[in-house]
Amino acid sequence: MNEKDVIKSLNLPFTTYDFLGYLAPGFALLTSIAAYEINYVRLAQKYSAVPEMRRPLSTIFSLIKPEKEDWMMAAALILCAVGVAYILGHVISSVSSFFLDRILLNRGYGYPYENLLDLPKTDFRREYITKPYYRAAYLYFNIGLLGCYISTIYLERIDAVVVLFAVLIPLFFLFFYMIIILKYKYCLSRRRNKKDKKLSEKFLTAAPLWGLCNDCHLFSSLSRPFDWGAEKMSHFLHTREPLNQTSIATIKERLQERNLIEEGTYDTNYFWMPYFTVLEHNERLSPYITNWLRLYSFNRNLSASFYIVYIYGMIQISTIVGELPQMSAFDASVLYGLPVFFLALSAVSLLRYYYLFVCYYTKSVYRIFLLTPTS
Repeated sequence: MNEKDVIKSLNLPFTTYDFLGYLAPGFALLTSIAAYEINYVRLAQKYSAVPEMRRPLSTIFSLIKPEKEDWMMAAALILCAVGVAYILGHVISSVSSFFLDRILLNRGYGYPYENLLDLPKTDFRREYITKPYYRAAYLYFNIGLLGCYISTIYLERIDAVVVLFAVLIPLFFLFFYMIIILKYKYCLSRRRNKKDKKLSEKFLTAAPLWGLCNDCHLFSSLSRPFDWGAEKMSHFLHTREPLNQTSIATIKERLQERNLIEEGTYDTNYFWMPYFTVLEHNERLSPYITNWLRLYSFNRNLSASFYIVYIYGMIQISTIVGELPQMSAFDASVLYGLPVFFLALSAVSLLRYYYLFVCYYTKSVYRIFLLTPTS
């Protein structure tokens, strides 16, 4: 009996996806929060005037820690930690799939199959209103959040923190939302007007967008910094390049021959039909797709874990920044820099997730589909 048969005979209730998609991000969240608490305990021992900070993990551990050394209790604590990490991993996965997959990627950028198959962009509203709106909202939300955190460090007053978080940010996003909604409705009214039909068609085929129409200039202007950075990164990672024309034509032809897509429609069936065809007819190569699915999901959930830790650390430090004593440059840099460090880790994991999703997972689906017999 070979190794694969032995693994199958064990009937394990967990899969590799459970470890990569749930356990690892859950443990990443717990260990990252523990890093905050360990560093703060170190500062409290070094500086007597350091104020008390809420330490949830330390508090929970002190309550359940046995008085005497007991290996059974230690094993029970480890199992509890694994269970908590697994549950947190499911929560993180739900959050990341909604905000990163459904919001940022789908509504702000478009799923990879659209570019890989070089599908025409026929939805005016989605391309020039919805997508720029979500990209701009994602960009300015993170800039505003990071700006507020940096401001609290320099202001070092809790009342300033309250003003920044409770007043300025809601007003900023309310103003931003109102402008977007007004322009959104105005653009739609212009789009529905028959007199503007030619202008709308010009929108759909024109590049670049600048200067063609003032209706949607606001959307493109707001998302322009995001688009500039995404364009530079896509050239480096090759994430916006379509497949070669021969492959695209063959894929579309095979899908139309089997009546898996409707002519003139450009929906997600262009991805899901090849995906299910590969799973059904190519057992030898389909595990490669499953492997890339696990890896990109791991990086997506890991990015969400680090981002949650960034929010956690930012709130924790902002509530005590006005009471902190004078510290050395190193200690201050470590304390204030930890949230930014986890934000950078989140950004790197997010970039890794998108790279694996486009260049390995989605491309593998189409390449294996071309090698899969349809009969």
